[in-house]
Amino acid sequence: MARLYVLGAGAGVPNLQRQTSSFLIEGRRGPVLLDAGSGLSRLSDPLFKEMVQRSRRALVLVGACSHGRLAGLPWLPFLLPGLEVTVGVPPGTLPFFEGWLEEPLLSGGRASWQQGFGSFDLVHLHRLPAHHQGPRHELDQVEGPQP
Repeated sequence: MARLYVLGAGAGVPNLQRQTSSFLIEGRRGPVLLDAGSGLSRLSDPLFKEMVQRSRRALVLVGACSHGRLAGLPWLPFLLPGLEVTVGVPPGTLPFFEGWLEEPLLSGGRASWQQGFGSFDLVHLHRLPAHHQGPRHELDQVEGPQP
């Protein structure tokens, strides 16, 4: 069964107790990250590092173009080294993300940044029809040191 971890769900500005939007689904085919906020920094925890090390690929689905949802994007090559990474972005935002992956926002630009991955792809997400009935999932709360 897939597990959902809340890496960050705080406001747009992180602090010591709360990180910005980032969720991790541990799936059979590798990690699926929902948003790429500062919560991605928690992927350096041994629990998540082991998950990444045994994976071949990762999927990052970005919900919107806001700093709170993108702050961790520059760290991806260090947190997902050697993986086949696909980043899915909202419809109509591909030009924004193409520009975001260049200097001065990323030191060395996209070519330098994506060298840390096995492969990298940037794609548009497509909206599902309103009548879409997807699979049901059960969620468990995992207790941790922070509320």
